Order: sequence, then C-alpha cells, then structure tokens
Amino acid sequence: MHKKLILTLAIVALAAASFFVYKNKSKEELPKDDNANQEVTIETYSNENLGITLSHPSNLNLDEADDGRVTFSMFGPSQTEFTEVFDGTGVSFFRGEYTADNFKNFVDQSIVDWEVNGTVTDALKEVKLADKDGYTFEGTGVGKYRFYLLPVGEKQAIQIVVFVMDPTGQGFQDVVDNMLASLAIN
Repeated sequence: MHKKLILTLAIVALAAASFFVYKNKSKEELPKDDNANQEVTIETYSNENLGITLSHPSNLNLDEADDGRVTFSMFGPSQTEFTEVFDGTGVSFFRGEYTADNFKNFVDQSIVDWEVNGTVTDALKEVKLADKDGYTFEGTGVGKYRFYLLPVGEKQAIQIVVFVMDPTGQGFQDVVDNMLASLAIN
C-alpha cells in the first residue's frame, strides 16, 4: 500500500507541478517557436537531499516541492493556458524508502501499482543510468510516462518520471535525453 501511494503521488505530483508552473506563467512567458531570440545556456543543478547532479537548459522551469520532489518542465507554443499538458515535457525526481524485501520486488510491485491506474505499454527492462543498474518501463494514464527506478542505498530508490508530448517538434525528447545522460547520483 505504501508503494502504491508513493507511485500515485509521483504521478500526481509531476502533473500538478507541471500544471502549477504552467498556470503561473503568462502566455508571453511561455516558450515560443522563435526561441532563437532567447539565449539558452546549460546550467548545472545539484540537490543534496536527492543526491543528484545534472545539466539542463536554462529555459526549463524548476519546481522543488515540500516532499523533496524536484520537477523540471517546459511548454511548447501550442499549449493552451489552464488545460492539461499536451505540448510540453516534465522530468520529476523523487528519492524514497521502500519496504519490499529487495529492490526487484519493489520494482515489480511498482508495476502492479501502476496498473491500478494506468496501462503498462512498454514492458519492464533493465537499464543503466548514472552508473546505476535499475529498471525502466512506460505506461499510459493521463498521458504517457517513462519511469526509471534506481537503487541508491539500503532500501532506498530514486524514481524518475518523464513526460514528453512534442506535437510541434520543439526537441523535448532530446532535452530529456541530454538531462538523463548528464545525471550523476551520489
């Protein structure tokens, strides 16, 4: 039950953080097709509590939630104010403890928990990310999400949830791929 709550909260937090950041921006502040006029640099983000460091474009929105979750988001030019996100990306990081006997059982239970609210569309696969051996799967619910689960200590895991919808070809998947490639976990 505890794992189901964490997974559900992760999904809700990513969606809520993306919407919250979005609704607090005016249309003039949202990224437009003419981003050529906006100087974008690469910045380094570190979070001691999560134990992560990564590089990201300076034009991403950053939300650091009270529960320790960190979400980076960006919206495309066709996104409509005060609606669910259909043109944008979000990457959410969360570190938490699990109660399963081992990491693989935690991962298996995470899939079962996800299937209560959504559908797994890309089966569980092993993945190496930030020099950690973990697992990834994709699921749909209210949107399409890629989940990464990585062990980071005694009964602790980092969960990364990625949402990409890019109907206007802004290169959001490349942004996410570059962020994940730069990820270091302490």
